This record gives sequence, C-alpha cells and structure tokens, in this order.
Amino acid sequence: MTGRLRGAALVSSLALIPWLLAAPGLSGQVKVPSLGGHRFVPNNLTGDPFPTTSIRTTLGMGKALDLVLIPDFEVGGEPVQGITGDLLFANLDLEVEWAVQDWMSVWLEANVLGRLGSDTGTLLTEGVSLITGFELGWLFRLMETDRTQLSGTAQIWSDNFTIVSLADWAEGIIAGENVPLVRKAPVVRTGGGLRFAWAITDWLGALGTGELGYGESAGVEPANDWFTQTSAALSIDLNPVWDVPVGFGLGYRHDSFPREAGDPDKTAHGGLFRITYTGRDDFIISLDLSGTKSTLTDGSDVNIGFTGLTMRYYF
Repeated sequence: MTGRLRGAALVSSLALIPWLLAAPGLSGQVKVPSLGGHRFVPNNLTGDPFPTTSIRTTLGMGKALDLVLIPDFEVGGEPVQGITGDLLFANLDLEVEWAVQDWMSVWLEANVLGRLGSDTGTLLTEGVSLITGFELGWLFRLMETDRTQLSGTAQIWSDNFTIVSLADWAEGIIAGENVPLVRKAPVVRTGGGLRFAWAITDWLGALGTGELGYGESAGVEPANDWFTQTSAALSIDLNPVWDVPVGFGLGYRHDSFPREAGDPDKTAHGGLFRITYTGRDDFIISLDLSGTKSTLTDGSDVNIGFTGLTMRYYF
C-alpha cells in the first residue's frame, strides 16, 4: 500500500469518529460491559471478564528519549562527550471477539509492533525490530455476583520477531563467531489465567488479570520457559456523579515476556492512563497515555512513553 493510500485510510477512519459519536445506538440497550450499576471502562492492559461480541482497533506511537548509548569518557585527560539517541515505536492492533454463549466468548487479535532508532547511534547499537503476531483465546465465566465477576482464559500466542542487530553482528565478527545480522525468531506459547471485575460503586470499579504461560523465548539462544503477566486497573465513570460522558482508566502491568524493548526475555512493567468517551451504549473511543520500563539488548533500562487511540464497538 502506498503512502497516499495509507494516509487516505487513516483520514477516512478519523472522519468516521464524529459520526460514531453522534449516531444513536442500534437498540438503546447498554452493551458496554457493566456490573452492579457500574459501567466499566475497559483497557488494553487487563482486558475484562465479560463475554461480549465486539471489534477493537488500537493505533499507537511511542518514543524513548535521550538513551545513553556511549557514556562520557576521557582521551588523554580530555573529556569526550558520549553519544545519546532516541528510539521510535509504532503499534497497530485489531481484535475481534464473539460471544458464543452468554458465559463464553472467543477472540482473535492480530498485532504489529515496530521499533527503530531515530539516528545513527541508536540504529548501530539497538538496530531495528519488527514483531508481527496473533493471539487466539477463549474466555469463560466462572462466577458472578451482583458486583463481582470472575472468568478464566485459555490462550495461544504466536509471534514472529525480526531483529536487525549491527552491534551483535560486529561483536560476533570480533569474537570469531557466526552471528547473523538479521535474526528471525518465531515464538509460540500457550497459557491461561483469571480475569476479575468488581463494581465498588456506581462510578468506581476495579479490574485484575493474572496469566501463566509456557513456550519458546526469543533470545539469542531460544529455549522453552515459563512466563507471567499480571495487571490491575481502576475504572472511573463520571456519568453517575456529574452526568458527564467521560470515563477514566488507571492501570499497571508486570510482564515477564515484553515485546516493546530490545530484549523480550527481560521483565517489563508500566502504567496506563486512559480517557474514554462514554456517551454511547455500544461504542467507546479512548485516548491512552502509557509508560513502560523495560530492558534493551545491552542490558540497560529504558523508559518508553506511548500515546494511542483505541476504538471499540459492541454488537
């Protein structure tokens, strides 16, 4: 697809937003997940335990600023300034969920994440990464009360890591080892977990997720390993308090198999702040501001800031 076509597709998608916000729901029935009088603000960190039929798209951009690639050093007693640089990120997610029964749903998510240096220094030291993959999962309700719901999940993750690392390639030449310039690592993992929702009041709710999985890693020496993902979030809806169609989400994630930075075998953790329009009963649109702390291929920590736009329609 050419740049003009991509731009036209983006403009067309954005042009639909005012129509979606203004158009009435198809049935007037509240389809956005709700429990105990609280209408939840879903988020991409925790998911939610409610079987629904919906479609979601997320488009995001991220950046890590002023990475210290080479620290300051001295030559002949004279100080020499080191090299710093930035990393750029872009991600696109598409998820479709179908409620097979009122107690069970199945979902399929496709995603693309790209990471590259914005200058010569980061290109040489951190290279370029492209990750494409999909996730197939099943959600089944285990327990429900007036204000709580607990569901279980079973999932299959399949990712393809394409990593271009000039630094590893050069180190391999120096060490006399055959290290490829371009490394591809197909990764398949399976697992499952629990998702929990609690409607604390009509304006405040809580969401939590815990997952355990097993499968291939994407390190230089791939091996099977266990991994965990845990997250928690608060859901805030201003409608019951001030009759304002705005909601907020505050979330935290801990992941032992992150995809954002250069080394997917290192643990990452981060937070999410979401602002959501809640004026429709079957559609939400959210602006996401998030931050992640992860590890680069050289072992150094990096802080990454993301901005994303999420739209989700419930059928």
